Amino acid sequence: MRPNHNVLAVTAIAFAVAALGLAPASAAPALDCSGWWYPDHAEDVRGLKAMVHPDKVYTTLWRGMQNTGGIRTEHFWASIDGNTTRQDGVWIDVSNNQRDWEQCGPFYAGGNGQPVATRAVRFAHWTWVRGCSIVRGSIACTSWQHT
Repeated sequence: MRPNHNVLAVTAIAFAVAALGLAPASAAPALDCSGWWYPDHAEDVRGLKAMVHPDKVYTTLWRGMQNTGGIRTEHFWASIDGNTTRQDGVWIDVSNNQRDWEQCGPFYAGGNGQPVATRAVRFAHWTWVRGCSIVRGSIACTSWQHT
């Protein structure tokens, strides 16, 4: 019986990934972000990182400021827009080391062509953030942004 080289190669890659502690973008513990605010009241909003999917869906990581009681705080969130479908979603990953992270979302588009955004996170507890999306079953993330 001849060894199946494809099976051996996949097994070797799986062991290497496990040994290095690498995980796909979607394999993060869920984070309770229900108390985070929606970014519609942010000031000084800037798109930091963006990527375009082949289906013309745009994923953007945003930074904005919120003024609460005279104190300005920095917040981050992610969004998708463009040629979205109901199956397309977006989430935000937060981390202190870029190796272990927690995930807020996903939040899914309400219909074809509708944009959707995550809740906005204030960075008192985390130092890294990235925006991720699933578009037509394909997962991709922006690069990490230091806060």
